[in-house]
Amino acid sequence: MNKFKKIALITLSIMICLTTVAYAKPASPKTWPAKTSSDAAKEWSVKFNTALDPATVNANTVYVKDENGALHSVRLSLVENQTVIKIKPTKPYSPNRIYNIYITDDVAASTGKYLNQPVIIPFTTTGKAIVSINNVYSDFVTAVTVTTSPDIYKVTANAKEMHYEGNNTYTLGMASLNIGDTVTIRAYDVNGKLIETLKHTIR
Repeated sequence: MNKFKKIALITLSIMICLTTVAYAKPASPKTWPAKTSSDAAKEWSVKFNTALDPATVNANTVYVKDENGALHSVRLSLVENQTVIKIKPTKPYSPNRIYNIYITDDVAASTGKYLNQPVIIPFTTTGKAIVSINNVYSDFVTAVTVTTSPDIYKVTANAKEMHYEGNNTYTLGMASLNIGDTVTIRAYDVNGKLIETLKHTIR
């Protein structure tokens, strides 16, 4: 075998080894038991048994997604001698939703050792999207006022869109209502998903 053929064979062997490593099956994620929180601004803490390398804790290695797979913006911080990752939402979580915290195996200890496998931490949010409903009755036009949680984007009363007044408050003047009539209030998120429906009796 001539020198050129030897070099070509060695090069081919290296390429096969690299390809095998690059396409090795990744470790399956470990899913932790599901948690529940009624706090829309809940800050989660994930504790490790050793100090972490801060350079490996970032938006690409630790993040939160909702039940539809959409990223939910969070702020990360390392505390307690860099053994605890704190994960705080930059905007409130929606009530009655399922979210997952993802920690990839690209997170490393300060010693350089990487996480053995990715981790998924599911949690469910509880609480009310519609905080309060009030009305001021009139024979001509009844004013209905609805207060919601901060993540609500649109509110309807009997399928009519209410007017946003600021401070998570929506209003609508409704004609032809009598005391004892029922108004259906629906709250939607920014994606148009129905979050909560309540019935309000005019009084």
